[in-house]
Amino acid sequence: MEKTERYLQSLRSMKFMIDRYEEMRNTTHLDLAYINNSHSIGDRVQSTPKPDKLETTAIKCLEKLRGIDRKLTRLKTEYLNARIDIYKHIEKMEDGQCKRFLIDYYIDCMSMKQLDRMYGFTDKSSIYQLKKRAVRKFEKTKNNKKTNRAKRSNHAD
Repeated sequence: MEKTERYLQSLRSMKFMIDRYEEMRNTTHLDLAYINNSHSIGDRVQSTPKPDKLETTAIKCLEKLRGIDRKLTRLKTEYLNARIDIYKHIEKMEDGQCKRFLIDYYIDCMSMKQLDRMYGFTDKSSIYQLKKRAVRKFEKTKNNKKTNRAKRSNHAD
């Protein structure tokens, strides 16, 4: 079950990492806009840095943006592939509450506190019991697919 938990958790981790890189990207865009604005003002105000320094800084920002964009593209591709795979397994599950939990927690990245309130649990341990049950059922569904594949290949022999 720990392996399945890590597999599901990796989806949340990728989503949080994508969010961080997008934040870095936005900040770098703001830095670049500030540099461009300073450059146009720099021609008139002597106290601003020389345009050469601003141009160098702007080039560094652009290089940083390219690196962030490459990383984001790779991460988003990995994330979408993992999300599709996980969602396919969730859809095959029969327990509606477990399906809903897995989607809310692992795909929509809601916190346990949010889910506790949303599901209306009065006992704190209830949400953790639901998580454990949902992961167990997910693992069973995922393993059934592997078992069914193995059975089909044995029948083909």
